[in-house]
Amino acid sequence: MTQLLKISLPDGSVREVPRGATPADIAAAIGPGLAKAAIAAGIMTLLSQAGKRVEDIDIVYLAGGFGSYVNKISAVRIGL
Repeated sequence: MTQLLKISLPDGSVREVPRGATPADIAAAIGPGLAKAAIAAGIMTLLSQAGKRVEDIDIVYLAGGFGSYVNKISAVRIGL
């Protein structure tokens, strides 16, 4: 049986996610818009630190834990 963690949100609502859920999983449980915004913010931060712009990127590799779990078709559909 999977243990669930309860996440209390500022509006008083509660979301349950499995133990071991990633921050992206938690954001997606709150809402797909939040997950997309969180990922976009991470990308923009990395680009800024590297001194690059979105236009400078030709190929994106999804790797590690995120790359293993993201549905590539859904990611494209929502504009990631």
